[in-house]
Amino acid sequence: MKFVIIGGDAAGMSAASRAKRKNPDLDITVLEQTYDVSYSACGMPYNIADPERDMEKLVVRKADVFIEKNKINLLTGHKVTAIDRTAKAISGITVKGETFNFNYDKLFIATGATPVIPDLPGVDLPQVMTLKSLEHGKYIKSYIKENSIKKAVIIGMGYIALEMCEAFKKRGIKTSMVKPGPVFLPWLAPKLADVVYEELTDEGIEIYSGQNIEKIEPLDGGVNVVCTRLNLKADIVLVAVGVKPCSEIAEDAGLDLGISDSISVNRQLKTSDKNIYSAGDCADAYHIVSDKKCWIPLALRANRAGWAVADNICGIETSLKADVPDKNASILIL
Repeated sequence: MKFVIIGGDAAGMSAASRAKRKNPDLDITVLEQTYDVSYSACGMPYNIADPERDMEKLVVRKADVFIEKNKINLLTGHKVTAIDRTAKAISGITVKGETFNFNYDKLFIATGATPVIPDLPGVDLPQVMTLKSLEHGKYIKSYIKENSIKKAVIIGMGYIALEMCEAFKKRGIKTSMVKPGPVFLPWLAPKLADVVYEELTDEGIEIYSGQNIEKIEPLDGGVNVVCTRLNLKADIVLVAVGVKPCSEIAEDAGLDLGISDSISVNRQLKTSDKNIYSAGDCADAYHIVSDKKCWIPLALRANRAGWAVADNICGIETSLKADVPDKNASILIL
């Protein structure tokens, strides 16, 4: 059986490794559009905080290990652009501009999520960055090292924003946080949010809620974040307003989508096509408390879902519920 996986991060490589262990004769191909697989994305802010730590330390296992030791056909720099469900085939293009095609018996879409980029003038300036991939982390860390960064502005106040706020502080970078929403941390109990707010302000972090960001403009080698009632000058701007599922390829193939345009799957991680599975940040899930559909773009869920897909591919019927009982799991944190 030909098992093809689109995406080589948490869900994809978890599924590939487990499926190969359970069925060594399985023909597995993993297609990853970047050159990085199996790394600890959650550790990136903490790595950035330490100038002496190599970002490569976050790599759990390099691609050649999967290829040589696990006998998995792992192809990096391969971006899948289309799924032909009738022919049971996928096609795409490499970073070198070469086209490729693969047939499958079972397909697993593990394309993850991508940062939400606000539609703002100046968001494409070189000083404006996001943090989602290892490539992003490396770039931010090298940018801080190579430039005299004294002031940072973070747009957003979610998980990544808070972690990067701490990282900038440890690097001696004065930091401001800004967002359009009026409540500091609406997803946290007010008393707990107050504790976090006080800790941040005690550390010298400037917090500006309820500020619509109008544009980002160049200013004296840095940038100026123009808001409704204030301007924030910075050497670097981190956009951290949430992520969205990479589900376009599934939608183009006619697969059903669910909450927040994530790929809709059943309890066995099957999509609306019986031969195609999906899991990780690109797919929806069942809420562990309400038993209703939700979207949980978190690493633990991705790994467990990848294992469940592998079991099902190998003939071991497995269902998986959601891991985090968060009623707001499908809502972007602004």
